[in-house]
Amino acid sequence: MTLRTLPRRLIPALLALLLLVVVATGLDPVQAQNEARRFTVVIAEREVIEGGPTLRATQGQTVELLWKSDEEVEVHLHGYDIELTVPAGGEAVMTIEAEIAGRF
Repeated sequence: MTLRTLPRRLIPALLALLLLVVVATGLDPVQAQNEARRFTVVIAEREVIEGGPTLRATQGQTVELLWKSDEEVEVHLHGYDIELTVPAGGEAVMTIEAEIAGRF
């Protein structure tokens, strides 16, 4: 099975599952909590062409994911149960407080 044969709604969920890894990185915890980690994830022709496959942040940080897509997609981040719709040719921002350590 390839990305092109998966149901359209399932693709962003699978990508989001692979994209965010929250791990300890040795940064000062106070500094890590005060500074937001910003990432841009670009989807074109149903493939991530920028921003993957792994994004790293420190537990306690605010994480901002700027999603861009050439077609309308719904993105769901498992573990945090956050969803948003990215309009075709547009962008949307997903903000997460990285409170849970793990891979999402």
